[in-house]
Amino acid sequence: MMVSEERAVSVEELLSNINSRKETKKKETKEKKTVNKIEHASKNSHAGMIVFVLLIAALGVMIIMLKAEVMTLKTEVGDFRHLRAQIAESDPKIRIALIENKLEDSLKEKEALKNELTQIKKTLEEIKNTRVEKKRFAHR
Repeated sequence: MMVSEERAVSVEELLSNINSRKETKKKETKEKKTVNKIEHASKNSHAGMIVFVLLIAALGVMIIMLKAEVMTLKTEVGDFRHLRAQIAESDPKIRIALIENKLEDSLKEKEALKNELTQIKKTLEEIKNTRVEKKRFAHR
């Protein structure tokens, strides 16, 4: 076996050539894997983006609903405070009105008692007068 000078390659050169090819293949496979991962992620990114947008929209709707609920609660609380204030204002008025009614009733009773007393006094005077007259008749 005769080796020509043109074709003569040393073993070291062959080994270095093989090693360099292996390294280039490793780099190429790594690049392909990263490209595949990026392509895979980009394919899923559309669906992920849609889900993300839907979640943000749902969150926004929930916030709007909560704000509306808070506003209705505030108005209801304001109405209750207004009613409480009205009751607090009218409560002394109601008490005063009740006291005035009781006072009027007691004045009416007092007047009725005065009338009865005057009636009793009149009857007593009449009884006294009739006794005095009877005594006068008896003395005559």
